[in-house]
Amino acid sequence: MAAAGLGRAPARRAVPPVGWRALAVPAAFVVVASGLETAADFIALPQVADLLVSVTFLLVLARAGLALRDNDALVRASRAQARTDALTGLGNRRALHEDVAAALASTEPHTLALFDLDGFKAYNDAFGHAAGDALLRRLGAALDELVAGGRAYRLGGDEFCVLTRQVGPRAESVVAAAGRALTDAGEGFRVSASHGSAVLPAEAPDTSTALQLVDQRMYASKHSRRDAGARLVGEEIPLGSRIILVCDAAHALTSDRPYRPAQPLLAALTELRRCSGTQFDPAIVEAFAAVVLTPPAAPAPAAGRAAGPAASY
Repeated sequence: MAAAGLGRAPARRAVPPVGWRALAVPAAFVVVASGLETAADFIALPQVADLLVSVTFLLVLARAGLALRDNDALVRASRAQARTDALTGLGNRRALHEDVAAALASTEPHTLALFDLDGFKAYNDAFGHAAGDALLRRLGAALDELVAGGRAYRLGGDEFCVLTRQVGPRAESVVAAAGRALTDAGEGFRVSASHGSAVLPAEAPDTSTALQLVDQRMYASKHSRRDAGARLVGEEIPLGSRIILVCDAAHALTSDRPYRPAQPLLAALTELRRCSGTQFDPAIVEAFAAVVLTPPAAPAPAAGRAAGPAASY
């Protein structure tokens, strides 16, 4: 490290001037040329001076045009970057909100679909975050390829969206294909996607309502898939499914959603208890609350060291 610190510093890349610096030199030539034009009214200048003045003005105009073009390209690139998910290259949350608002303002119907990956957390835990990011990039690329007449988005984490101009059976075909594109399986893992969709503007008058509706339908789809379509009630529902239902709902409440920020834990518990007995098993809700509200146990003292009062500093 010391040798590296004493080594020769790498050469710095030349950074092209931007903003007013890009026009500083041409502006200086304009000042000089203007001075020569003014001097020509009082003293005789060689003809070549008039030619140089004219050439200077032309070069300044050309340089100003190039500077404006470069600045315009930078602005467009900055706007595109602000609407793009850095990991997958798909549209991001900001792009989705803007595009849904534009779709609602148009007279053309659109279908909005929200997808949440099933099995991705287990994949991420088993193979690591780098492998998880690589999987998200592959799934995002597959999703982007099939969305004709629309756009694909990643909202962060393992949530994706599709906005298409198709409705009815054609939209159902697009949504089904999107679900297949977000599916992958291999040795020791399987990742698939639950989804919820809505027709705009027929089913939602504004962006917040649209995103909330597809989110609710997506979670309903997720839980109906886990119960394999069985019409079970109460304790007929497997215990594992009842536990997952409460945990998923708590995760959704305490996470940022497309239409609202994350709620505090106590607010989420209040909502779970409000729906206890109708949507959730009351015993599971109270057991979940007891677990998350119990403070972590203090670490046991090291072996061979007598426990005593903690030192204060």
